Amino acid sequence: MLKCVDHAIKTSYHCSTEYSINGVRITPEEVVNCFQNCIFVLPNTAGRGILELGEGGFFGKGKIDAAEVLSHVLHEPGEIAGNMEVATLFCRHNKGVRRIKLLPNVVKEDAGLRPRFYPKGMTPRGANKNADAVIEWDNGDKWVADFKCMPGNGGKLKERLYDAYEQADYAVVKICGEIKEVQKVIETADRFMKGHNQFKGLIVYDNSDREIFRIIK
Repeated sequence: MLKCVDHAIKTSYHCSTEYSINGVRITPEEVVNCFQNCIFVLPNTAGRGILELGEGGFFGKGKIDAAEVLSHVLHEPGEIAGNMEVATLFCRHNKGVRRIKLLPNVVKEDAGLRPRFYPKGMTPRGANKNADAVIEWDNGDKWVADFKCMPGNGGKLKERLYDAYEQADYAVVKICGEIKEVQKVIETADRFMKGHNQFKGLIVYDNSDREIFRIIK
């Protein structure tokens, strides 16, 4: 029986469907079960076996108000804290959110499995890109979204929005530093939306959690 601990563990994974912890072989299903109670630091190479579990690779991270939050085992570990912060802010500003699913980081070699984690007909615009989340609404709508928890004062917003455009149809951005020129940030966001017709929505929050920009097409 594989026993999990409640603190972070460093482990190594093979690039096939075989996994091990401290030399003990475990199945992809056991990896997912362990994530219910502990945190792993995963390498960049995702395990195909876990991706092949499909919905079985998600585990619960509780609720934000009425919204259920699920994270995939292979969600980028360095982004979880920032993405959870943005997800929390989003749910508290928007009623009717049913579920937020933090998506796996699918590597190039496993690109054929990427569509199974997205709503039908929706995948990232850029080659080998991964969106951060699927937001599911009470009315049945689904958004493929990129979350940005940006350090600084918003000066790099344009560059970050280009990244988001390659990954998703919507972007939810929190600028974590003090914004000295709010109007300039608003103008940057507005120009980007006008210049990218396929982008469906953009929401920007400041470091006081105040919404300073919103366009949803």
